[in-house]
Amino acid sequence: MKPASVFRFVASFVSASVLGACAGSNANLPESGKLTDAFSSQSSTVSTVPTPRLVAEYKVPSGNSPQVIVNGPDGNLWFTESNSQYIGRITVSGTATGTIKEFFVPAFPSGITAAPDGNLWFTDPQGRAILRMTPNGAWTRYPLPSKYVCNPLTRRCGTLEYSPTAIAWNPVDGRLWFREWLYNTGFADFGNDVGQITTSGVIHEDPPISGYPCPNVPTPFGMAMGPNGILWMTDVLKPPGYQVCTSEVYGLNSFTNNFYVPIAGATTAGDIAEGPDSKMWVTESDSNSIANFAVGAPVMLFRIPTPSAGPTGIVTGSDNNLWFTENTANKIGRITTAGAITEFPITSLSAPYGITSGPDGNLWFTENAGNKIGKFIP
Repeated sequence: MKPASVFRFVASFVSASVLGACAGSNANLPESGKLTDAFSSQSSTVSTVPTPRLVAEYKVPSGNSPQVIVNGPDGNLWFTESNSQYIGRITVSGTATGTIKEFFVPAFPSGITAAPDGNLWFTDPQGRAILRMTPNGAWTRYPLPSKYVCNPLTRRCGTLEYSPTAIAWNPVDGRLWFREWLYNTGFADFGNDVGQITTSGVIHEDPPISGYPCPNVPTPFGMAMGPNGILWMTDVLKPPGYQVCTSEVYGLNSFTNNFYVPIAGATTAGDIAEGPDSKMWVTESDSNSIANFAVGAPVMLFRIPTPSAGPTGIVTGSDNNLWFTENTANKIGRITTAGAITEFPITSLSAPYGITSGPDGNLWFTENAGNKIGKFIP
């Protein structure tokens, strides 16, 4: 993932989404308001780990678990929090470095990204909406409409409701694209979908993607722009009863020009990012590996030395290597474009999750169990 691109975690949404009620009769009307500055702090701890890297950790004041972290349009980093109605902001430069402010929002944010319009955009799976937020805290809410769809294979039709998860800016058409998880129960055969929203708030939703090789995978996960204007997506979590594919890495540059990349030996694709070599790099938790691929090129799979490391987030660092989090091993991993992997232990029981490369050239990551934001010097 490039510094300004989206990070897209939705694993916490799986349990949270079933708790939210559907929007009411005014669900399709935009709402506007002002965020409330609910928490702020500059509490931090700095420790030297047995590596040449320095790790600084900044406590999230509310105690919520931070998830997705991205570069904002204001030079700060912004993050979502698991199963909470807060969005956090952390300053990464100057004397205020490490200062965290949390803002209450009328949503349960999941995916988040910045757009060239100078705003942050995030998804609300429980409320089935996309929200736009200025760096100063003003927000506008755009509920997703329901849509009537017929499945040509099962010959069933129904009015479906989709919940947005991951979101990314698409520079090709100047829109934000978002993944959609099928909210309705009993309609798993219709599969997941993709939607678009303009920076003026106009939502475009098409029928479920034709030819999607894994239509019954329940949880869309990663989303990132790649070379040649192709938007790549991944899926994760396949409980018993759902179709199992070799892997779920899927790309499209229109609804008529789609790409499917099977990754042998892996069935759970997590986060995805474009590398400095113009290949797409993917975390694969079930095979404990990092994969890379390009259209028309062989897929490569690189095993992580630590067993069951739980690779989750991935980003291109300022040193032109790929860096990834190991959620269960409590490590940060580095992989060169040649496939050499080095692992760096961090604070125990921190469960690193999302990761991004900040404007200061350092790596910043969320600690899902430690309830902190970590700073890692590459």
